[in-house]
Amino acid sequence: MSRYIKDIETRDDFKKLLKVGTIIVVKAGADWCGPCKKVAPLVKDLLETMPKSVKMLVVDVDSDADLATFFDIKQVPTFISYVGKDKMDVFIGSNEKGVRAFFDKVAAHAGMCDLCQDVYGSK
Repeated sequence: MSRYIKDIETRDDFKKLLKVGTIIVVKAGADWCGPCKKVAPLVKDLLETMPKSVKMLVVDVDSDADLATFFDIKQVPTFISYVGKDKMDVFIGSNEKGVRAFFDKVAAHAGMCDLCQDVYGSK
Protein backbone atom coordinates (compact mmCIF):
# COMPACT_ATOMS: atom_id res chain seq x y z
CA MET A 1 0.00 0.00 0.00
CA SER A 2 1.39 3.36 -1.01
CA ARG A 3 2.29 5.97 1.58
CA TYR A 4 1.34 8.67 -0.94
CA ILE A 5 -2.18 9.99 -1.38
CA LYS A 6 -3.16 10.46 -5.01
CA ASP A 7 -6.11 11.87 -6.94
CA ILE A 8 -6.72 14.79 -4.61
CA GLU A 9 -7.43 17.87 -6.71
CA THR A 10 -9.51 20.16 -4.52
CA ARG A 11 -9.81 21.25 -0.91
CA ASP A 12 -13.10 19.35 -0.68
CA ASP A 13 -11.32 16.14 -1.72
CA PHE A 14 -8.73 16.78 0.99
CA LYS A 15 -11.31 17.50 3.70
CA LYS A 16 -12.90 14.10 3.02
CA LEU A 17 -9.60 12.44 4.01
CA LEU A 18 -9.50 14.03 7.44
CA LYS A 19 -10.85 11.70 10.08
CA VAL A 20 -9.94 10.41 13.50
CA GLY A 21 -6.84 8.21 13.42
CA THR A 22 -5.45 9.62 10.18
CA ILE A 23 -2.19 11.51 9.99
CA ILE A 24 -1.46 13.35 6.79
CA VAL A 25 1.70 15.22 5.89
CA VAL A 26 1.24 17.78 3.15
CA LYS A 27 4.41 18.51 1.20
CA ALA A 28 4.03 21.60 -0.98
CA GLY A 29 6.60 22.31 -3.65
CA ALA A 30 7.16 22.91 -7.35
CA ASP A 31 9.06 21.31 -10.21
CA TRP A 32 11.27 24.40 -10.54
CA CYS A 33 12.13 24.52 -6.80
CA GLY A 34 15.77 23.61 -6.15
CA PRO A 35 15.38 23.27 -2.36
CA CYS A 36 12.36 20.99 -2.93
CA LYS A 37 14.48 18.68 -5.08
CA LYS A 38 17.34 18.80 -2.59
CA VAL A 39 15.19 17.70 0.35
CA ALA A 40 13.11 15.09 -1.55
CA PRO A 41 15.35 12.05 -0.82
CA LEU A 42 15.45 12.91 2.90
CA VAL A 43 11.67 13.31 3.02
CA LYS A 44 11.18 9.98 1.25
CA ASP A 45 13.49 8.23 3.72
CA LEU A 46 11.82 9.85 6.75
CA LEU A 47 8.34 8.96 5.49
CA GLU A 48 9.39 5.31 5.22
CA THR A 49 10.36 5.32 8.93
CA MET A 50 6.96 6.64 10.02
CA PRO A 51 4.17 4.41 11.31
CA LYS A 52 1.93 3.08 8.53
CA SER A 53 -0.86 5.44 9.64
CA VAL A 54 1.15 8.40 8.27
CA LYS A 55 0.39 9.27 4.65
CA MET A 56 1.75 12.06 2.45
CA LEU A 57 -0.02 14.35 0.01
CA VAL A 58 2.33 16.08 -2.44
CA VAL A 59 0.98 19.42 -3.68
CA ASP A 60 2.48 21.16 -6.71
CA VAL A 61 1.81 24.85 -6.14
CA ASP A 62 1.60 25.50 -9.88
CA SER A 63 -0.73 22.71 -10.96
CA ASP A 64 -2.72 22.37 -7.70
CA ALA A 65 -3.68 26.03 -7.23
CA ASP A 66 -6.85 25.33 -5.23
CA LEU A 67 -4.97 23.20 -2.72
CA ALA A 68 -2.04 25.64 -2.55
CA THR A 69 -4.47 28.43 -1.72
CA PHE A 70 -6.32 26.29 0.83
CA PHE A 71 -3.06 25.44 2.61
CA ASP A 72 -1.95 29.10 2.35
CA ILE A 73 1.39 28.20 0.78
CA LYS A 74 3.64 31.26 0.60
CA GLN A 75 7.04 29.53 0.21
CA VAL A 76 8.25 26.16 -0.94
CA PRO A 77 8.98 23.65 0.31
CA THR A 78 6.33 23.76 3.02
CA PHE A 79 5.36 20.80 5.20
CA ILE A 80 2.09 20.68 7.15
CA SER A 81 0.86 17.87 9.39
CA TYR A 82 -2.77 17.05 10.13
CA VAL A 83 -3.92 14.71 12.84
CA GLY A 84 -7.53 13.93 12.18
CA LYS A 85 -9.11 17.27 11.30
CA ASP A 86 -6.55 19.29 13.27
CA LYS A 87 -3.66 21.13 11.66
CA MET A 88 -0.74 20.41 13.98
CA ASP A 89 2.67 21.51 12.70
CA VAL A 90 4.14 23.58 9.87
CA PHE A 91 7.73 23.71 8.67
CA ILE A 92 8.94 25.87 5.80
CA GLY A 93 12.32 25.21 4.23
CA SER A 94 14.77 22.51 3.29
CA ASN A 95 17.10 22.63 6.28
CA GLU A 96 17.82 19.01 7.18
CA LYS A 97 17.65 19.59 10.93
CA GLY A 98 14.29 21.35 10.60
CA VAL A 99 12.82 18.67 8.33
CA ARG A 100 13.94 15.96 10.76
CA ALA A 101 12.43 17.86 13.71
CA PHE A 102 9.13 18.20 11.81
CA PHE A 103 9.01 14.45 11.14
CA ASP A 104 9.90 13.75 14.78
CA LYS A 105 6.75 15.66 15.74
CA VAL A 106 4.72 13.68 13.19
CA ALA A 107 6.06 10.43 14.66
CA ALA A 108 5.07 11.60 18.16
CA HIS A 109 1.54 12.40 16.95
CA ALA A 110 1.35 8.98 15.29
CA GLY A 111 2.43 7.32 18.53
CA MET A 112 -0.34 9.11 20.42
CA CYS A 113 -2.93 8.07 17.82
CA ASP A 114 -1.77 4.45 18.06
CA LEU A 115 -1.96 4.60 21.87
CA CYS A 116 -5.50 6.02 21.74
CA GLN A 117 -6.56 3.23 19.38
CA ASP A 118 -5.10 0.64 21.74
CA VAL A 119 -6.90 2.14 24.75
CA TYR A 120 -10.22 3.18 23.20
CA GLY A 121 -10.60 0.77 20.29
CA SER A 122 -10.59 1.15 16.55
CA LYS A 123 -10.98 4.39 14.61
